[in-house]
Amino acid sequence: DGRVNPVDATAAFVRAARNRGVKVAEGISVTGMLTERGKVIGVETSAGNITCEFFVNAAGMWARQLGELAGVTVANQAAEHYYLL
Repeated sequence: DGRVNPVDATAAFVRAARNRGVKVAEGISVTGMLTERGKVIGVETSAGNITCEFFVNAAGMWARQLGELAGVTVANQAAEHYYLL
């Protein structure tokens, strides 16, 4: 168990990724997925297509909608509270 500030955690992940050569694109919208044989090979964005070897859906509460662009069902539904009794 633990707690973390999500802004700080995200910044740490981005910094670590950049230190390993990952290019992070900000301020653009994903409009579609480029797929080949059932695998995401890139994304269509408002700034043009970006190809990739690996794709990580880190869209948070919008992960379900992003997954739909690739034909993937993400079992995620944004809600204020969930209760399991």
